[in-house]
Amino acid sequence: MHQDTQKQGAVKLCLSSRLKNATAAELNQVIAALAEQMKNRRQRPSIFLELDLPDFVQTRGFITVGEGGEQVYVEEYKKRVEEKITEIIENHPTITAIRQGEAVTDMQLIELERTLRKGLDGGNIQLSESNIRKAYGLKKASFLAFLRYLLELDAIPDYEEVVKRQFDEFISLRQYNANQINFLRVVQSVFLQKRKLEVADLYEGALARFGNNAVERLFSNNEVNEMLFFIEKMAA
Repeated sequence: MHQDTQKQGAVKLCLSSRLKNATAAELNQVIAALAEQMKNRRQRPSIFLELDLPDFVQTRGFITVGEGGEQVYVEEYKKRVEEKITEIIENHPTITAIRQGEAVTDMQLIELERTLRKGLDGGNIQLSESNIRKAYGLKKASFLAFLRYLLELDAIPDYEEVVKRQFDEFISLRQYNANQINFLRVVQSVFLQKRKLEVADLYEGALARFGNNAVERLFSNNEVNEMLFFIEKMAA
């Protein structure tokens, strides 16, 4: 925290989630208090906060990664994860836009989720839910959610939130009846569990409760194709 007490309020506001809802008067106070300090900012600041706190998670042993079952100390594993994430997002346009306070589309966020999964879900990292829980002590809902945690960027939504928003829009733009909407809500749930959806999934599992040939009874061929195309765009 800045030692000048007159500037502490402005610094606290900039570091909190309240900044995005700040009034014009509050923003003007921030500018007045901190403008002269901008000459001291680092050109390439670290994306990770360094906290002077004991890391109790690191005492939990090893993480197993790779096809050969490599045993890696938790501390080393976290270093690998954070270095890889830094590499992925260094010049990623979606992260750049978010940091600059610009609006991003759901498709940009889905592409970012896809990029993170590709970069972190294999090799010598394997950022699985169990590995995140062991290394960081939290449950990962998605790679976007994990990135939001690491960067402390509230503007990054969870992948599930993005998918729900897309389903809401897809349904609202069509004249579906109640049975069709109920079916699509279960499709949404199945998709989020599997992160993909194939034709066979429409007849199995949770969707089987709609009865035999429910897809044909509820939707035309064109509607089914449209649904599958829509879902494919969100797969990450």
